[in-house]
Amino acid sequence: MNNYVSLIMAGGVGKRLWPLSRITRPKQFLKLIGDKTLLEYTYDRACRISGEDRCFIVAGQDLSDTIHTTLPNLDDRMIIKEPMGKNTFPCIALSIAYIKEIFGDGASIIAMPADHYITDESVFVRSGRFLLDLASESDYIFTLGIQPTSIQTGYGHIIPDLRAPIDEKNKVYPVIKFVEKPDEKRIKMLENEYEVIFWNSGIFIFNIKTIQSIFEQFMQPTWQKISNTIKSSYSINQRELKAVFKNLSNDEAIPIDYVMEKARNMAVMRADFGWNDVGSFESFLKIYPHLIDKDNNLKSGYAVTINTRNTTIINKGVPAVVYGVDNILIVTTDDVVLVMPRSESQKIKDVLNILQKKGSEGEDWIKKLM
Repeated sequence: MNNYVSLIMAGGVGKRLWPLSRITRPKQFLKLIGDKTLLEYTYDRACRISGEDRCFIVAGQDLSDTIHTTLPNLDDRMIIKEPMGKNTFPCIALSIAYIKEIFGDGASIIAMPADHYITDESVFVRSGRFLLDLASESDYIFTLGIQPTSIQTGYGHIIPDLRAPIDEKNKVYPVIKFVEKPDEKRIKMLENEYEVIFWNSGIFIFNIKTIQSIFEQFMQPTWQKISNTIKSSYSINQRELKAVFKNLSNDEAIPIDYVMEKARNMAVMRADFGWNDVGSFESFLKIYPHLIDKDNNLKSGYAVTINTRNTTIINKGVPAVVYGVDNILIVTTDDVVLVMPRSESQKIKDVLNILQKKGSEGEDWIKKLM
């Protein structure tokens, strides 16, 4: 039997989808597409890869009840609980230590975010199983590369080595280098320099022995501290773990990508299954093309537009009537309305930072909107 495990990272906040996404109910718990939450879709395809008894979810303790509400049949032991959010390296290190105690260091893992939208799930499942096979037989750490469709400064970029394919038929190549969220000028330079560039999907596939050797090489003290909190199968000393997480330095509480970038044994497979990280309201234009009218307005929910162009209306509150505007994003919920230029929707994080500052300065009503 294959010793394969799926790991779903469900601790993100989804700030760029505020006010739909909130701290207490992030975007992975929202029904943004169809009649299921993003987490449900992710869980279903992850189980198709590894089986339910080998499908784990890692998230903050404060989201545990929400996970159980979303997936009521999930065994609590399959939730790996972080005491607090400390970025994706501590998150994945904890998960690997937890899974290793159960299935041993020969297990191979596919780690994926909970909040991505996959168009062709059957192709995703086949790709995941194929790379798990390769990971179990080699020392490579694999990721799935997305073919760019536009210039996106919010994604990490991957440069594959086309001269030395690992599997030409399936488009698997060693990685020359990662470029973390380059600006537009750098992206254009990369396009001129390299024949092929991928977006980094944030999905990683690896054998535990392989990833452990990388952690021991570049993050040994942190890896040791975190793994020491695992006392037995399905058991974490939460008091010790909380102390470890609380005292992690800025050099330890880092994205997993920063660690992977240092490895010399990274490889990438071109993804052909249709991918969207649902990372901003801009992404809705690709997810909901059927909701876009002749004036390039996207309307979700009860909304009427008059003499209006290039405007997105996501209406979860009272009906909206919009007249005479261009390039506007309007998001309504039952307790707040967001209005800003559609072309600047990536700046919602900046808006939230300002709101949080005002809330900390005593404007208590703002705290309820977070």
